Amino acid sequence: MSWHDNRRKLRNINMLVLSPRVFEEVQKHVIGQYPVEACGFLAGSLDRDVAKAERCIILKNIAATADRFVLDPTECEQVRQNLQGNAELIAFFHSHAKSPEPSGLDKINMRFLPLVWLILGWVENGIASENNCLAFKIERRDLLPVPLRFSAQVDDTLGSV
Repeated sequence: MSWHDNRRKLRNINMLVLSPRVFEEVQKHVIGQYPVEACGFLAGSLDRDVAKAERCIILKNIAATADRFVLDPTECEQVRQNLQGNAELIAFFHSHAKSPEPSGLDKINMRFLPLVWLILGWVENGIASENNCLAFKIERRDLLPVPLRFSAQVDDTLGSV
């Protein structure tokens, strides 16, 4: 399956669910990388219109700057090819020092990385809380919000990812 096969699945996603365990891994990475924008993938499963994040996969920001990220295409492709079982890449996350609203560059990049995008904001305050997160998907050129839910029930359904 290619990256762009995700576009069809993305249209159906109406919620992103993260377990406390997965969100804690994301928080640690984001706070630990500050002031550099941190980034990574969330792998998991799709259950009808719900994307369930079951694993956090850390990526290196090769730009190593506070205001943008650059991904290594080889690293991204290796992650995609090495998923185990029925796991899928369902989301991409990154951090912003301030607001979790997507930047103009984020909106462009969303078209090329067809996943739900989770943005953790206000990291400059040493905070990466549930209240400072927003999720989005892009459909054609429309930016659509994706509701977030933080639920321990995802941990109960974990398989091999």
